[in-house]
Amino acid sequence: MSSEKPVMIEFRDVHKYYGDYHALRGINATIRAGEFFSLLGPSGCGKTTLLRTIAGFEGISSGAVMIGGEDMADVPANQRPTNMVFQSYAIFPHLSVEENGLPPLRAFDNGKDLLEKGKEVFSRLHTFLGNCLKAMDARGHFDIESRKGKAPGGYNYPLDQSGFPFIFMNASSTLRDMVTLMHEGGHAVHSILTRFLPLSFFKHTSSEVAELASMSMELMSMDHWDVYFPNSEDLKRAKREHLEQVIDTLPWVATIDAFQHWVYVNHNHTEEERTAAWLEISGRFSSGMVDYAGYEHFREVGWHKQLHLFEVPFYYIEYGMAQLGAIAVWKNYRQNPEKALSDYLNALSLGHTAGIREVYQTAGISFDFSRNNIVELMAFVQSELDAI
Repeated sequence: MSSEKPVMIEFRDVHKYYGDYHALRGINATIRAGEFFSLLGPSGCGKTTLLRTIAGFEGISSGAVMIGGEDMADVPANQRPTNMVFQSYAIFPHLSVEENGLPPLRAFDNGKDLLEKGKEVFSRLHTFLGNCLKAMDARGHFDIESRKGKAPGGYNYPLDQSGFPFIFMNASSTLRDMVTLMHEGGHAVHSILTRFLPLSFFKHTSSEVAELASMSMELMSMDHWDVYFPNSEDLKRAKREHLEQVIDTLPWVATIDAFQHWVYVNHNHTEEERTAAWLEISGRFSSGMVDYAGYEHFREVGWHKQLHLFEVPFYYIEYGMAQLGAIAVWKNYRQNPEKALSDYLNALSLGHTAGIREVYQTAGISFDFSRNNIVELMAFVQSELDAI
């Protein structure tokens, strides 16, 4: 009888690519029960990558990672009999132990899957909405698959002559990408609804109205996200993460708006004065929960990530206005879906033939940014979070 202990972990010709970079090259190894196994090598040779393939935090390009004789290819990180201590603190203090160990949400397999599921979500919400995406797809008006060398970003581009817009984005299976299709799909519906207006000017609305169309669609479509997340726990995570992001949007919008006002009012400022102003303003609107000790520089340059500051000055507060409007539309939808959706479509159909207040009124909401209204809307969002 063999005295060898059973194999606990086995690598079978494991390869891992990051683009063109070959990080793991045909790794073959076995680790038996009770063995103390060390990986030695210079920085960058693939030690951490190999450990992450065991834990399930990295997929492999080919080969197999076996644990207890079972191929781990389809076993998510939170279901593997492994533990991993990171080289640096890599857990999120605001998440539970369970949430820290869960794999990223995967909403779709590829661009085609994203679009087909998007059509179903829109069709469930209203037949007209689904038909909008189907008509665009029939005309080849989607370029959503990510590929090497493709420009970054995502947007809906109106095409006035045909009346059917074009959606461009880079899909990579994440929740954010799925929400982007919902968002840009809202813009697309807006474009289609205004295609018969007599003047081109009428077809292009202000940002406060345009973003109302897209952000409202994100929220109203949530009732049908099970198309992307058939697993009930994944669906709850997706909704929770999105609503938390909605809440996060508002203080960030306030931060960027206040900062750019300071920059232009104090146009002769020095770099040191600008940094000090950013730290004061960002601190004013932040929760103070993030500890930047040792990473102070990253906080000092945090405003660099907001492209609007460089390309379209003073275009950002509109997102906050539209986000509040979208929450109000969603609140109405929760109370009376049929009426709220009808009001929403009627409002979008106005295009730029009416002012902002009239468009919002037609949508069944008020153009109101008072403290009382914001408190009421945030209480509603919190109640929805609590109900998940």
